[in-house]
Amino acid sequence: MLHMLKTLEQCNRKKCAIFAMGLVLLLSLMRLGWMMYFQDADHQPQVRQGVLDLRDWDGIQEETIHLDGEWTFFPNQLITGNNQGNEADHQLMQVPSSWSNDDRSLYRYGTYQLSILVDPDANDTFRLVIPSVRNASELYVNGQLIESSGQVTKNVANFEAKNLPYTAPLMANDAGVIEIMVQAANQMNPSEGGMVRSLTFGKDSVVRGEQHLSYSFQLVLMVAFVIHALYALGLFFVSGRKWTYIYTSFLILCAITTHSLGSDEKLLASWLQLDLEWNVKLSNLASTGIIFSLWMILKDFFIKYMRIVHLFVIAMTLVSVALILFLPMQPLEQLQQIFSTFLIVALLLAIVSLFLNKPRSEKDTIWIFIALLALFHSYIWWGIWIEQGIDIMFYPFDLLITIGSFTVMWFRQYFDMYLQSKEQATRLQQVAEEKDEFLAKTSHELRNPLHSMLNLTQTTLERNQMVIDQRSMRELETVYTVGRRLSLLVDDLLDMARLKITEPTIDCRAFYFQSIITGVIDLFQFTIDQEKVQLKNEVPDDLPPIYADENRMIQILYNLIHNAVKVTEEGDIVIRATKDRDKVICTVIDPGYGMDAETIERVLKPYEQEDPSEGVGLGMSISKQLIELHGEKMNVKSKLHRGTEVSFSLSISHEAPENEEFSFTLDQRFFANDAFQIKQVHESIEKANILMIDDDVLNLQVIESVLSDEEYEITFVQRGDDFLDQVHARRWDLLILDVMMPQFSGYDLTQRVRERFDKTALPILLLTARNHPKDIATGFQVGANDYVTKPVDAKELRARVSNLINTKQLTEQQLEMETKWLQAQIQPHFIFNTLNSINALSTMDTRQMRELVETFSEFLRTKFDFHAYQQLIPIAEELAIVESFLYIENIRFGAKLNVQWSVEIDESFFIPSLTIQPIVENAVKHGVMKQSDGGTIEIKAFQKHDYLRVIIKDDGVGMDDETIQSSIKGVGFDNTHKRLVKYFGTGLQMKSRVGVGTIVAFNLYKRPEC
Repeated sequence: MLHMLKTLEQCNRKKCAIFAMGLVLLLSLMRLGWMMYFQDADHQPQVRQGVLDLRDWDGIQEETIHLDGEWTFFPNQLITGNNQGNEADHQLMQVPSSWSNDDRSLYRYGTYQLSILVDPDANDTFRLVIPSVRNASELYVNGQLIESSGQVTKNVANFEAKNLPYTAPLMANDAGVIEIMVQAANQMNPSEGGMVRSLTFGKDSVVRGEQHLSYSFQLVLMVAFVIHALYALGLFFVSGRKWTYIYTSFLILCAITTHSLGSDEKLLASWLQLDLEWNVKLSNLASTGIIFSLWMILKDFFIKYMRIVHLFVIAMTLVSVALILFLPMQPLEQLQQIFSTFLIVALLLAIVSLFLNKPRSEKDTIWIFIALLALFHSYIWWGIWIEQGIDIMFYPFDLLITIGSFTVMWFRQYFDMYLQSKEQATRLQQVAEEKDEFLAKTSHELRNPLHSMLNLTQTTLERNQMVIDQRSMRELETVYTVGRRLSLLVDDLLDMARLKITEPTIDCRAFYFQSIITGVIDLFQFTIDQEKVQLKNEVPDDLPPIYADENRMIQILYNLIHNAVKVTEEGDIVIRATKDRDKVICTVIDPGYGMDAETIERVLKPYEQEDPSEGVGLGMSISKQLIELHGEKMNVKSKLHRGTEVSFSLSISHEAPENEEFSFTLDQRFFANDAFQIKQVHESIEKANILMIDDDVLNLQVIESVLSDEEYEITFVQRGDDFLDQVHARRWDLLILDVMMPQFSGYDLTQRVRERFDKTALPILLLTARNHPKDIATGFQVGANDYVTKPVDAKELRARVSNLINTKQLTEQQLEMETKWLQAQIQPHFIFNTLNSINALSTMDTRQMRELVETFSEFLRTKFDFHAYQQLIPIAEELAIVESFLYIENIRFGAKLNVQWSVEIDESFFIPSLTIQPIVENAVKHGVMKQSDGGTIEIKAFQKHDYLRVIIKDDGVGMDDETIQSSIKGVGFDNTHKRLVKYFGTGLQMKSRVGVGTIVAFNLYKRPEC
């Protein structure tokens, strides 16, 4: 069997079709065998003319019997046995079956009667099982009410539907007669009421035994399904959030829900005591959930039509859920057949899709195929049994095969993942070895040309110091310092490679620690912001000589100080050395971020660092291992936000150094100039303004050097909070951000900038050391306009900077042209109406006519001032324009136009000209004046925190979503929005409802240039 399934994993369609037919045949034979085993024996007595005679049947001691046959039925009568019904108005009705509804009434009720004759001397206790009576029933035995499901009444107002299965113990009377009366009623679908399922009767112990077996099958199945649903949910959390497992878990839960609500025992409905309405609703919701889950699991097989089908399935799911939840019971029960049909069709389509399409994982397809085929087979036979009224012991094997197939598939996936992980671990080990080998070879290849570059740079500086200008001298000094830092990094890489294979050699000798610490500190004086960070040398002059490898000590100190510099934004980094008996204790203390115990343990490993955004993480690990090569230990003490202290011990030399001169020297004249400071390249006011952030001063200097010949005014900062302050302090044409920084990454800063400025208002250029597609995509997703990879190519950087600035300037020019055009727009009707108003007032009120002429003249002067667009104007001036416009409109419309002002004017706030007036004009023309009785316009301006909030509100006709979108795309709204974004980083906000009105609001921030 397993061999056959393994072969089927690569089978063609013909073999799969044969396998499917064989599986269906096997499942059908198993179910038929189950039916034959549990069906009633042919020799069992039958119900005839409302009587079942069991007095001469010995099988009652060991078997149950279905009470199928001719029951006496009293339509539209509720009798209990004590009071006989109308003998003339009764009929024989076949059970199980639905009663007919000839009169087409909306509410039907009646009573079923059956007399069971048993041996009066046996004194046995019997039990009756009633699986379903639509849609409410009450059981009377020998005139006594024994059990009920729902409430049966003649008055429909008191009717209560429930239709839950129940059992009842029965005892014969002295004459050996058990008179059963089952009152039934149905309102939901009167034509399908009555006893539609077989009733089971037998001795109490026999019936209980069968019920216990059926319950056990169902409970085991439910527990298995729930466990596998939870297992699938667990796989979701441990497998990289693959949503297929969520949908599989949901599918399993929905499948077991439909069965537990629709089986004869209706276990879930009985446990929850659900009424009929919620039983039907939950069953239909579960069916809808199966359809939805199947699509989400198998949608990749419909690649050609996936989008269309996906939207259709989502829409149908939402519609179905809405119908199920909100439709009343009667139409919902009539739709239940449709939901069941959809479920069967969905399962069939899923099976066909697996058969016709090539899935991503062919190994898993066969198990999904078997699971769905078994589930489909189960639903088909379940429908047949319900339709035919067959009452057989619960059949569990189809569902067990379904869940078993999922189990096999998941176990297979687990073992495949295990083997894959094992293979990948082996491969990763090989890759790690290849990486170490590559780094070693690359480091060797870099060493010679790097040293040649350093030698040539130093020679050039020494030979041409009187010829080279000051700027070139500073740039050559930068080249030399960067080269020295790169040389130490190459040494780290070589040492790491050696440590992987064998211990590197150390050349210990006596030397003075004071001599090397001075040289190492000099390496950093040129690369730090000395206004914020100071390196303090607290090594005493009388410190005895130490015995160690001098070059290794330089390497160790450089790594430790470099790490301290990277995590220190402001404060003193102290290098201290003290004598402790026959040892010298060297300590590097920084006031940086600090580390917890877990971080300390991590940074001491190769390729790890406190901040993943910086370097390759070799420094601390290399330093630790080099110190251990000297037979000493390195200790790290740190607390979060309290700095870090790294210390190590060295042996005191008992011999004097052979040469007390400093062997590792840098010509002091290289550092005679002041250390590079964060500065601005001040140019003319017409130049584009660029703001750049990088935590490495050398990178800032390189960018300054590349862009210094261009017409730009560049401002440099190193801290993220300083950068954000600068962004909002003035108007910028371009932001240049380094991606990898300790406090804020370039991605974080870009997201914060984009909260106020869109891509056209303020372009952003990212500098990144990685050009992997994922990193580039992340940059664009957070809002960057462009990127440049490091090391920066000068020509590429100039071209991209120029392109972004030119694009921004062209956008601004377009805005200016649109503003000019808008200023030139004035409706002829507005002029004619105003002139008519002037003419009318000339004969009625000359004083008001003069006021109107003056106001109209001032309004026209503002409209034709084509220089206003170039500047921000005080908000008081803009409000004066609005007041002029509203005065003119008020003369025209009179009491129909009501204006309410609530303005707190602050002269320090400025606004682009003609921002409020077009909005107010739109509110008058398209808002309140569209109503026959006019309306009210409210203009509010009030200060809130650090900005001025402006709100224009009208109670006009309002707009629907489509009209709002059309308005937003209009030139006037779009231009005003873009100008606000240009100056303040935030634009217009609009809310509107038809018949309620419209609100337009925006914020004004103080501008430094105003």
